[in-house]
Order: sequence, then C-alpha cells, then structure tokens
Amino acid sequence: MSRDEVRWLAVVTVLTMLFVELPYLDRLRAGHARDGVRGMLWSPHDFAQYAAAMREGAASSSWLIHDHLTAEPHEPIFMYPLYVGLGKLAALFGLDVQPVYHAAELVARASLLVAIYLFCSAILEGVRLRKVAFLLIVFSSGLAFVLVPLDAAFPLLRDRPELLATELNWRSRARSSRCSRLPI
Repeated sequence: MSRDEVRWLAVVTVLTMLFVELPYLDRLRAGHARDGVRGMLWSPHDFAQYAAAMREGAASSSWLIHDHLTAEPHEPIFMYPLYVGLGKLAALFGLDVQPVYHAAELVARASLLVAIYLFCSAILEGVRLRKVAFLLIVFSSGLAFVLVPLDAAFPLLRDRPELLATELNWRSRARSSRCSRLPI
C-alpha cells in the first residue's frame, strides 16, 4: 500500500470511528454518562452477561466464572475469557470495567476496519476499487442506525419492519414478545 492509501485508510477509519461514537458522545454531552447508556448500544441485552463476567473477573483471581443469567445452581466454568480478562485488566489498574470495555471496543473496531481494508487489498488490484469495496462493506453491513430518522419521519414503516434494517427489527420483536408473555 502506498503512503497516500495508508493516509486515506487512517482518515476514513478515524471518521468512521467518530461516526459510530456519536451516540456515546451525545450521552456524554447531555450529562447522562452515568444514568443512561451503559455497555453496548447495538446489542444491550448481551452486555448484561459480559458485564457480569468482567465484574466477576475483576473480583476474583480465578478465570472461572458463574453464569449470572441462570437460576440453576452450578460451579464456575471457563466462559467469556475475553470479558473476564478485561475485568482483570480493569482491576489491575484500579478502574471501573466500563471504560476498559469501551477502550477495548474502540481498539477492536479500528482493527476490524484495517483488517477489512487489508482483505480488500489482498483480493483487489486497483486502489480505487479497494476503496469502493471497503466503503461498501463498512457502510452497508451494520451501521443501519442512520435509518432511525427515517423511522420517525415515516410512521408507516413501523407497521412494515421488513422495510427497515435488520438491526432495527429488534424493536418490533421486543414489542411482540412483550405482548405474548403470560404473567407467571
């Protein structure tokens, strides 16, 4: 890769990272860093399990943890080693697990962007073609939250979730599962 290509990748990576960080930055700007967004915006239901693994990893010298989302009694097992390791890293530096998790998230996202471009470089000859392929891969496979304003602007789309991105369909599934649950 040429110097210009590396510079282009660095600029696009930084801009993409800033774009993805906008919801987090908005929460910080609004002063809601402690009471609103915690963990992941994209898959918050998974974060409860990961946060429990990080907290238990931080509090224990063992790499074995409990599954905190089951009521069944069980012995600790080797599960979620990445998150247990992040908890241990947080404990080592005396930090809360949340900023350590977020820093790891940033490093992972940036690494993924570079890996995607390297993959494009490995299979495509022309620099222009690599850049187009990279942009198509990055901006057509998961940053669908940019469609949220369309959801608000066109209420009819709420009745047709198949017209929205897959990432946004979780809202309709959550609504329908709440309605179908029977009280215990």
